[in-house]
Amino acid sequence: MNDWLETCKQQTIIYDEHGNHSTWYALPDSQLIIDSFHFPSTDGRLQVFDYRSYTAFQNKVMATAKPVYRFLLEDSADVSAWLQGTIDFPQTYKISSDRSLSVADSSSLEHFFEERFCTVYGSNALSYLHREYPVPGRNGSTYYVDYLVEYHDGRKVAVEENGVAYHHPLIIGKQAYRTQLDKQNTCSYLGIRLFRFTTLDCSHPAIVDDQIRHFFGDARFFRPSGFAVERSFQLYEHQEEALQAIQQLRSTSNPPHAVLQVFPTATGKSRIVEEDLTIYLTQYPNAKVLIVAPTIRIVEDWRRRITGFTAEIIVGTYYLLWYYASKVPPTYFSYIVVDEAHHAAAPTIRRSLQYFQSEFLIGLTATPDRLDKKRLEEIFGSYQTSLTLADAIEKGIIAPIRAFRVETNLNLAEVRFNGRDYINADLERALRVDSRDSLIVDVLLRYFASGQKGIIFCISVAHAQHMEKLLVDCGMKAKAITGKTRNVSTIIEEFRFSDLQFLCSCNLVNEGWDVPEVEVLVMARPTISKVLYQQQLGRGLRKCEGKECLFVIDVVDQYGSLARPWSVHAIFSQPCYTPFGLLNRTYQVGEMVEVLGLSETVQALIPVDITTFERQYEGYLDEEQAARNLYIGTETLRTWVKQGSVSADLSLPLGKRWIYYFKPESLEYIRQSKGLGVHTDETLKDDFIAFLKEKNYTFSFKMVFMLSMFKHCNMHGEASIDVVMEDYRRFYLNRLASQLPVDRERCMYTEEFLSDKVAVKRNMLANPFEKFERKRFVHYVKDLDLIGFNTVLYASLSEQDINECTTLLTQHLKEYYQNLGGLPDELL
Repeated sequence: MNDWLETCKQQTIIYDEHGNHSTWYALPDSQLIIDSFHFPSTDGRLQVFDYRSYTAFQNKVMATAKPVYRFLLEDSADVSAWLQGTIDFPQTYKISSDRSLSVADSSSLEHFFEERFCTVYGSNALSYLHREYPVPGRNGSTYYVDYLVEYHDGRKVAVEENGVAYHHPLIIGKQAYRTQLDKQNTCSYLGIRLFRFTTLDCSHPAIVDDQIRHFFGDARFFRPSGFAVERSFQLYEHQEEALQAIQQLRSTSNPPHAVLQVFPTATGKSRIVEEDLTIYLTQYPNAKVLIVAPTIRIVEDWRRRITGFTAEIIVGTYYLLWYYASKVPPTYFSYIVVDEAHHAAAPTIRRSLQYFQSEFLIGLTATPDRLDKKRLEEIFGSYQTSLTLADAIEKGIIAPIRAFRVETNLNLAEVRFNGRDYINADLERALRVDSRDSLIVDVLLRYFASGQKGIIFCISVAHAQHMEKLLVDCGMKAKAITGKTRNVSTIIEEFRFSDLQFLCSCNLVNEGWDVPEVEVLVMARPTISKVLYQQQLGRGLRKCEGKECLFVIDVVDQYGSLARPWSVHAIFSQPCYTPFGLLNRTYQVGEMVEVLGLSETVQALIPVDITTFERQYEGYLDEEQAARNLYIGTETLRTWVKQGSVSADLSLPLGKRWIYYFKPESLEYIRQSKGLGVHTDETLKDDFIAFLKEKNYTFSFKMVFMLSMFKHCNMHGEASIDVVMEDYRRFYLNRLASQLPVDRERCMYTEEFLSDKVAVKRNMLANPFEKFERKRFVHYVKDLDLIGFNTVLYASLSEQDINECTTLLTQHLKEYYQNLGGLPDELL
């Protein structure tokens, strides 16, 4: 290592007794970490150090806000190219789909992170959180960062969720670890600060909450996607009218222009571009055109479409858009097409589009709302969706829809949701019931035994496999198809052109997955997400020869008052249900419904609840979210509501109790009416020290507890709760052994009570711990029996700070016992 670099050495952390260590160098414009690891030998023996030490050290360095580069010691020759900015990226990339929308359900770790993010920033916070953010790698492939937030000032902060088995350097091996470092260094090179947390943190929700606050900061500075150039356009229903409107727009106003065509699936969006390009290139034969799309299937389709054009038309994936944004002038392309334009809200695509100053930008989509609720109007301007599903059905553009409801008695009131949708693990427990699945099979056997092809949207892989088995056992041909299925294309071909009748699908809602022959959709997985429901619905909207309509079967369970999911009736705002009735019309009692060879008279108009939680209570904060925003205990907030000194904006029954919800704007009123201060990570250290200086002691508990915490915590600010409790208990036992008063007369700490360790632990958690915990100074991880300081707080405390705090607490303790027999030094 160069001598000049040694002068920049900041800290070395030693992970274990085997010499595995990392060294931090603080350079003028960046930070550097050099790892010295002993990777496992060929005999397979492996000594693995604590991975949380690794991630904690990484996050500490990353918090300095300078780019952080990390290398193995033997690779340190690569350092200079990264630090000097001479790294070159390739011009072509492997085709890869946009993973931000490819999976409807999150993993358990992702659900945990999203839930904690919403806990910190509110239920609508996912609108700022970009999932699976693509980062171009040096080898021509694409890396993906788990979550990323952009800010108004251009900063980007990302989080990677690391499972120990898949990310620990000594477990994954040297080469895989180099790939991990290349991804991290690429992020730093592109100005992305990358923090990490691990599966081990799932048992520490309070820690993760504090890390999220510390990593991402104030949500007021989060940046909604948007462009500096104001773009205006119209949305038209028919291709001919759309073409005429585009021509009028270009002839009557100055560029730049932007047009978004929002049509349901299979309504001819691409044809509009073909026709307009013919007109545009006749006028401007030297114009350069760029067409981008998310998948190679769509790219190849566009290449076939433009075969007859002689102009320079470049077609590729979104990564080609990113590449050209760094290689050509902003005005290089005159005409840009973004297919599947709902992806344009993704950070990489949005940033690239913002770079270009093309005269004409056109986006094509059937889904104007992304899963993360980013509105395309922030990119293409304000728009009106004048061609609704009902309009498209009425005009014969898509297949008519007939609805049927399968009602169960299963209760979803206890199923949690993460601010976007139900938690899949809870759905699995609540709905994986044979009787529910049998009801679905019975309906399919009764009405669709003649061979109509259909898709059943399932809760999980196991659910899809179970539905396949039930259908096959009944003599119907079915196959489960999930994100783990390898031969998807083969199965889809079999589904289209053989007698395979049903696909039992989990997480299969990608663009390009359109089978016109689908006549039946079974919504067996309830969803709070309108976008997800519409994507599933879109799988059956295409018309084809011999297809009279699309049958949508909603499986309707019993829902609590909080989280009511979407249904096809809610999508069409149709409050009355007629079995197998058309969704775009209202029936009258006595009318005949003729379908599937059956004729039935409408006996009554059955009312259905089309209210959804997403539509009615978007942005509301639950008790925990509101309490954390106010920096008070949840019980304190509940008590205020019960006493009437504070009003909840929404009160919902949950068994014998009530749960309360608050509008974000109500929190400031509560804060002012209760005289609450504003607390942030920046004030946490001062808040903690001020709390210690208050000397507000009913008993000695808080002083003894905090001194035990400082005495036994490790480098992460954590300690075994049993060790802390034993030290806490020993203090009072020693006073009894020295024949000194244990505390004031009302104290319950008798010799008999202190002999019961369970009771002492329970009391310690209920009294001194709770006083510190409600102010976010400490946390308790029950599953691991750990007790610890808030990670942000502990990181802000220097060794001098800790010494001053222990000195202060010791002085307070001596003053407290001054009239209770004193405090001999041997009892400290």
